[in-house]
Amino acid sequence: MKDIDGEPMLAHVVKRVAQLGYPLVVAWPELEPEWDVLTRFVRVANRHPDVTRFIRVTADCPLWDAEVGRQVLAGWRHGYYGTCLSMDGLDTEVFDRETLMEADEAETGIKREHVTVWMRANRALREPYHLPGTYRWSVDDQTGLDFVRAVMAACEWCRRGTPHHQNSAGSIAGPGRTPRWDLHQVDEATNRGGLVECRAYDIRMAKVGGPVYNSLERGTT
Repeated sequence: MKDIDGEPMLAHVVKRVAQLGYPLVVAWPELEPEWDVLTRFVRVANRHPDVTRFIRVTADCPLWDAEVGRQVLAGWRHGYYGTCLSMDGLDTEVFDRETLMEADEAETGIKREHVTVWMRANRALREPYHLPGTYRWSVDDQTGLDFVRAVMAACEWCRRGTPHHQNSAGSIAGPGRTPRWDLHQVDEATNRGGLVECRAYDIRMAKVGGPVYNSLERGTT
């Protein structure tokens, strides 16, 4: 709920995920412990019995990009498919109802906080979706919060949640279409040609590189 440019961080995530055009639910803790996020997802699934596929985006990703989400959705067929651990802050996971219920039966303890550990190990369709480099764009501490605030203060389009431009398939390393982090893809009516410069590019790139962050190794907080 921390403030970023006058809105809670969660609002920035919701605004971005809404661009996918699907019904959206915030999985908020109710009677279960706050750390038991898997139970939240099962509860949401049980309240929406007609839904067969679920897209998970974590609430600590206010710089999440809808074009990355679309790439992951395009690669899903059944079971589980998601981004790799090196894409921290762009986290996107897709799984079907059967896989969710199997995980609920199989997972215990700390792994329930991370929801999809069992799915990745047992129901992954293929290797995770990956982009070149290691990203640290999530908000896990004050440093991460200051970083995101700086990005949004520097770039109007980052603040709006405007997706980044995607190169055509195979133009640079990485599967499918690859984001150009120096360019945003805006509506043609807003800007002739549809591309605008990301004025937070240098700030963003300062948080690319280094070791992969794995929150599972850090335990429950």
